[in-house]
Amino acid sequence: MLLRLLFLIATLAALASPALAETRAESAMAARVQALGSGFDGHAGIAVIDLMDGWTVSWNGDDRFSQESVAKLWTVIATLGAVDAGRMDLDQEVPFTRADLSVFHEPLEARVGSSVTVAELVRDAIVESDNAANDLLVRRLGGTAAVQETIRRKGITGVAAGVQQRELQAHIAGLPWRPGLDGGERLEAARERLDPSVREAAMRRYLADPEDGATPLATVRALKALAEGRLLSPASTQRLLALMHSTVHGEERLNGGLGRGWTLAHKTGTGQRLGPLHVGTNDVGILTAPDGHAYAAAVFGGASSAPLVVREGLMRRVAEAVVATWQAER
Repeated sequence: MLLRLLFLIATLAALASPALAETRAESAMAARVQALGSGFDGHAGIAVIDLMDGWTVSWNGDDRFSQESVAKLWTVIATLGAVDAGRMDLDQEVPFTRADLSVFHEPLEARVGSSVTVAELVRDAIVESDNAANDLLVRRLGGTAAVQETIRRKGITGVAAGVQQRELQAHIAGLPWRPGLDGGERLEAARERLDPSVREAAMRRYLADPEDGATPLATVRALKALAEGRLLSPASTQRLLALMHSTVHGEERLNGGLGRGWTLAHKTGTGQRLGPLHVGTNDVGILTAPDGHAYAAAVFGGASSAPLVVREGLMRRVAEAVVATWQAER
């Protein structure tokens, strides 16, 4: 009888141990995220999903944050969805004229007067974070409302999609978009001529209700759907994740906190500043451990006067927390 009882206890313990391990991991990560979020000098949003075990933790997970260039991810998902449906072709050539220029970072400016393919626009929007590439894709897809509806049909809610960066950045600066503001220097010059109170009021309005807003929880849920192949065809999913692995920005953000053998597929975003106030410093992506265990993470550094090293450090430490949580369970 005693042996049978001991056997039963051992069996129950063995069955319970995975759940206990999962609870430990979730609790440990939740504590780390809370400490990081509460210790940030500004408005921070963090969410992490364990893509294998299913748990989710967050800090200000339902707050809306400025996405900035993170929103290009949704433009590209809508574009590749149109490719999957046969409405667009990756080899299709798109004329690129001066009227198609955007603002700030747009390496495509060197190709004004030529044509670019849809595949090149998709690549440049993700890898180079090219504002002109994003905006041209939005217009080819039918505009902001069309992109937002496409994303909604894919089950993605809680994120603003289809935002043209040239319109967004002009609005943040306190200006309506108009031809002639293209290029970073032109917008900056027009911005500097504004009364500082006008600029501050525009930025405060934006921070209170960002037109490109997204919640951390909605973002990681969408990343989970992408990783699981629920948003795009296998070929398009593989293409997008490969591009996200190749992005040239954000080495000191999530990527800076990863250990040896880890990989990251991600998209960064960085907003304007007024004096010491920055409107957004972000990084979202899929972190994969050496054994294939994967996590989706979204870190939004919202309104903050902290220096860049501090804002990027928040993302790095979130990645370090993910690594530490994974290591503790090995």
